[in-house]
Amino acid sequence: MPIRGLTFGYGMHMCLGRDLDGGLPAGPDTDPDRHQYGIVTRLVQTLLDREVRPDLDRSAVQDTNTSRINFSSYPVLLTPEPEA
Repeated sequence: MPIRGLTFGYGMHMCLGRDLDGGLPAGPDTDPDRHQYGIVTRLVQTLLDREVRPDLDRSAVQDTNTSRINFSSYPVLLTPEPEA
């Protein structure tokens, strides 16, 4: 059995927010200005557009209340959004 996995379920147990979170498949006729890419895709694209990078002046803080490697704080810097 895999030790990791991510799923939105299947059938009657399918996550109702799957399309909102993960987006819909794009086809050859997809209009990129109107397509539902999903919240996660849009978030990652925005972070990449804003050149997200670790803030080297502030250390990340690992969460010691969990057995997983998680952070309670992970400071980052973003390039300012261009003025419209």
